[in-house]
Amino acid sequence: MAFFEKLLTSTDVDKRLSVPTRCLPYFEGLIEGSHAVDLKVEDEKGQLMTFCCTTRKKGYKKPVFTRGWSEYVRRKKLKVGDKIIFRQSEDGGSVYKIEAQRRIPILGRQVWCNVSDA
Repeated sequence: MAFFEKLLTSTDVDKRLSVPTRCLPYFEGLIEGSHAVDLKVEDEKGQLMTFCCTTRKKGYKKPVFTRGWSEYVRRKKLKVGDKIIFRQSEDGGSVYKIEAQRRIPILGRQVWCNVSDA
């Protein structure tokens, strides 16, 4: 089950990934009172990385992926309009899964395909 799917914006690509607030309960450290937690994330090729998920200390607790996210964007050469799918691993463990997709034309139709490492 996907926690969220998101079409990337310029802020997502250039700075940090804004995560839907409804996903906060999935990030254990954030619901235990901390405003930052490291998440182990695995891409579709099995490469493991760490994203730091942070929220504001006061007010609206909008989560964002900061440290580690920009490296992933560069490696995949992600662009505005690409899509990411973020989910928990199939075994329900502490490693999350991420896929990056891009629309490409095939036989006159636009279809989503996984983005390979550059």
